[in-house]
Amino acid sequence: MEYIGLDEKTIDAIANKTAKAVVREMIKEQGLQERDFVSIKEAANILGVSISHLRAKKDKFPHVKYGEGKYGRLFFKKDALVPVMKSLTFEAIHNK
Repeated sequence: MEYIGLDEKTIDAIANKTAKAVVREMIKEQGLQERDFVSIKEAANILGVSISHLRAKKDKFPHVKYGEGKYGRLFFKKDALVPVMKSLTFEAIHNK
């Protein structure tokens, strides 16, 4: 058997496509729609915070993580972002 080396960019691309496929399947199993969830980048944009800040505050928002460690991907329940944001004080979101 011959092995080929993969660079980090290729591994990330494979992991991302795999995570998205798993998310789609799990969402279908739960009777939800894929459009009900957004990536961490989209969620941060909706909330007006940085990705790193949202990652640090992720437990304040309904989310799922598929994969582990560096290759894990966070997805947030889109319709819950704004209501949760409104229920929290400005300081609770923007301060560490």
